[in-house]
Amino acid sequence: MIPGRLQPAVIGWLLLNQNTTSNLLMATVLDLARQGYFTITEEPPEEGFLADDKPTFAIQRTYQQVSEDLTKWEKQVISYIEDELEVGSEKLHKIFKNSNSGMTTWFSEWKQEFQSYCKQQGWIDQQSYTGLYINLAAQIPLLGASVAAIIVAGTIALGALLTTALATIFSFAIIRRTSEGEDVYHKWDNYRRGLKNANEHTISMDKLDKHFIYGIAFGLNQSELENIAPDNTAAATAIAWMVFS
Repeated sequence: MIPGRLQPAVIGWLLLNQNTTSNLLMATVLDLARQGYFTITEEPPEEGFLADDKPTFAIQRTYQQVSEDLTKWEKQVISYIEDELEVGSEKLHKIFKNSNSGMTTWFSEWKQEFQSYCKQQGWIDQQSYTGLYINLAAQIPLLGASVAAIIVAGTIALGALLTTALATIFSFAIIRRTSEGEDVYHKWDNYRRGLKNANEHTISMDKLDKHFIYGIAFGLNQSELENIAPDNTAAATAIAWMVFS
């Protein structure tokens, strides 16, 4: 059972230790398609010397009007894809390719808006960030001193460098969830573990597309995603907003 109606990307951010990955962006695109804003069509592999045998996917905007209930970061995704479609880009792997001239700048702005929204949910203790910054402020000068000690004294100072480096890395463990954040985390983490072992459960077809999108947001690997939809015919039927060849 899906524990709630929160967007896949938002829950993915919480479960992935507040990291904003490309999986969260793609999960957002798929979720918007599920809501009727886009259709996605599987197309033959590209031809050419550097092409592989993998199929490509083209995206098209539908006539559905943008709902005011969508978040700003969801509307940003719709606007970005619309702009790309206007200049002739319709292949997903090209629209969101790092070499795309406007992609890097856009993604930076989108990431900032998305993270701001996630932090507003009250799941992370904001005071713990203060502790992180204080600890980093103390560790970074020590890290620099350790590097200088190695230059002067040689490998004998390697232990000091290792200690300060580990202390700097472990500083991020200071960030902690609030009590509400803990409740949300454990509820959805149980769901994530259920998806990873979906072959051991019965999954209703009417929610299959949502399970699949949450799996993308949670970073499930290919075999785990295949456990969610082992029957290709049933999967193609359930994911109505995606057309398979």
